[in-house]
This record gives sequence, C-alpha cells and structure tokens, in this order.
Amino acid sequence: MESGAPFELNVENLENKSEGFKATFARASPDASGNPSVPILEHAGATMVESALVLKYVSETFGNDALIPKDPLKGYYGQIFADTFQACVPLYFKMLRATNAEELAEAESAFVAGLKKANRCLELGTNAREDGPYACGAQFTTCDIMAMTFVPRFEIVLDHYRGFNLRVTLKENDCAALESWIAAVSTRPSMVYTLGEIEKMTGKSLTDAFIAHFAKFVSWNPKAATAA
Repeated sequence: MESGAPFELNVENLENKSEGFKATFARASPDASGNPSVPILEHAGATMVESALVLKYVSETFGNDALIPKDPLKGYYGQIFADTFQACVPLYFKMLRATNAEELAEAESAFVAGLKKANRCLELGTNAREDGPYACGAQFTTCDIMAMTFVPRFEIVLDHYRGFNLRVTLKENDCAALESWIAAVSTRPSMVYTLGEIEKMTGKSLTDAFIAHFAKFVSWNPKAATAA
C-alpha cells in the first residue's frame, strides 16, 4: 500500500490456518515443517516469506525507491532505531509469559530499558532527521515499516494483561522522540488499513482480537492472583 503497487490481499486467520495457507508457506519456507506465518508474497512466479525480505522486494520492485532511505546517514540512524525497537519484541513476550510478580517486574524493567534505548537512537540521529518524525526524518521508509507493526500489540496487549500503559511509560521516562514516532506511524495508511482488516477478518474490535490472539502466551494473571 505504501509503495503504491496494485495488490490482491488474502487475509488469513492465524487462529485457524487454512490448508492452502500451510501448503503455500511450506513451499517457500526454508523449514517446510515450520509454523506457518505471515506475510507470504506471490509474484513473478515466486513465493516469498520472511517480513524483512518481502518488504525489501516490494520496496525495490514497486516503490521506485520511495520507501528506501534516500540519505545514507539518515538510513543509518533509521536502521539502528528499527533494530533496537524490534529488540523489544522478545521482552514483550517475556512480560506475557511471566508466571509471577518477580518475573514480570524483571521483564518489565528490561522492556522499559529497551524502549529507552530505542528513544536514544532517535535522539542520536536528531541532527540528521530534524525535518520529520519518522526514523529517517521526513521520509517514511522501510525502517518505520519493520518496527511499527509491533506498536498496537505493545499498547493493547500489555495494557490488558499486565496493566502496562505504553504512552504513560514513555512520558514518565522522557521518551519524547519515541512518542512522536509512534504518533506519526499510527496514522499511516498501511497501519490503518491493516488494523481494519484484522477487525473484518475476526469480526471483533481490534482490542478484542489482539487480546484473544495473545491469550495463549499468558498463563498467570496478576489481577487474579491479587484477588485470591
């Protein structure tokens, strides 16, 4: 969508994967017996998997370089931010998988430290990207796309299961650069469209859909433990 390329979208319910989806993934994945995941791209007679590789292919094939950082220095800061922000994902799952208050506190501390590192990456590149809120400044790039898909998961799922408010945490930890980036990517057409498709596919609100999807990672509920 951000590249402007025409496309046909097939939405897959990852809670009830179709046999066709499984077969398509197995045909393209290095591990044919692995857990099928999205995205899968079919183009020019080829089937492609892995988010970063699919994004790179689409950007180079259809985007007229519009999504590829035009300035190498901005690209450097954008990529180091994206890599650092994505490093928060395993910590997010660690928070969900915590089985007691001590584990949760440890995981949350590491997650917040990761967010602060991501914010620092944006601050380090301030002079290079002073003309806009995105990872590379005014230009919205693949650096943003790779990182931004995790934002609604962090916001909705952690708030529900762990009482962790992402926006409040960023403000309390002086992460203004990260706050601005999240505000900017949250209104991108691709983000709005994708989240809307999730609601259509599941027949649920985005909040309910994410809560239901990530429930399988949560075995301990601090609220229930407190009540008991």
